[in-house]
Amino acid sequence: WQEIRFDARPEFDQFLEAQREQGLFSGHQAFWRGIGCAFLHAYASVVNPHFASFMSALFGSRFQGGPVKSTSRMKTKLAEDTPHLAYVDPRGSPEARTACGILGDVVRGSVCCDGAEEMVRTLHQLQQLGTGKPSLEVWRIKNTHRPEAEVVGGYRDVKVLGLFDAGTVDGVRLSMIVEIQVVDTVFLEVKKFMHKAYAVGRGDFGRWRASMAARCS
Repeated sequence: WQEIRFDARPEFDQFLEAQREQGLFSGHQAFWRGIGCAFLHAYASVVNPHFASFMSALFGSRFQGGPVKSTSRMKTKLAEDTPHLAYVDPRGSPEARTACGILGDVVRGSVCCDGAEEMVRTLHQLQQLGTGKPSLEVWRIKNTHRPEAEVVGGYRDVKVLGLFDAGTVDGVRLSMIVEIQVVDTVFLEVKKFMHKAYAVGRGDFGRWRASMAARCS
């Protein structure tokens, strides 16, 4: 981390200071459970402006950058996706310490499209960005417009995951897996309408509220 430095280092230092204040430094399980997410968030905060600039230059106002995924959301997602690690001591498990590496949407954004044809053109454009610097190498496309796809609240999009490479910045190579949602304007309105309800349902505001939301539904 000393070698990476950048503007995000204060964020990581704040994490370390908070651990010191709580007496949860290097020998404690909680420290090793949180350090990966804290480091990932700090690094993503460095990559994100370069990604947003790259995408805005390509798509203009059609691109909407998202906030870097918070460490609390990372931990919630990891608890859902890696239940087998819930009771594993991270001090003795490299898999538990580095589990946050499975997250591909810490840096993300969306491209708004007017109809199916523009969505297809956008996907083709994204697939042609693998050369030069910065670059985007598409690794996976998940299309929830398929009839058999599982959706929440009727919302559908096409998620593109790939390796964004910002090139060398201040002597350090910056690259990270990112997620781009290619969204039709109709479903963008659906997304705006359902976002708070979805956030309550997934537990962003506490277990009690999530439980009440489930009962009401």
